Amino acid sequence: MENLQKVKLREHILLISALAGPIQGVGIMESAFKIAKEISEQQYTSEDICKYLNSASISVVYQTLKEIAERSLQEENILNEVKAIAMGEREISGKGLGATTMRIIAIATLKELGHSALFDSLDADDKNLVMGAFL
Repeated sequence: MENLQKVKLREHILLISALAGPIQGVGIMESAFKIAKEISEQQYTSEDICKYLNSASISVVYQTLKEIAERSLQEENILNEVKAIAMGEREISGKGLGATTMRIIAIATLKELGHSALFDSLDADDKNLVMGAFL
């Protein structure tokens, strides 16, 4: 049952991504749907991952952070981008999930990768939010 829910969530994310259309800063021809497919098929480089983290599409940023956590991508350039999001140094679209939610997900990603300094500095309520980021 849990796997079915994950599949449905992934399909929902792919649909939202497809509706988002071209991504600013990623290339006019590269749609969110194409990026979602590349991520799900693991057809990317670390440079691609960094590019996706700087996307104007919240769904692309979320899916990329989730992929980093699930695949334990530890390249320095990727970690630097995730840390920048987690510390609020990257401008994230105010639409959809918003900057605060992306920061929480970025902190959860870092924690999954074994970098818990930001997580450890949070209060109990914020820690609970981070713990539920990838449920």
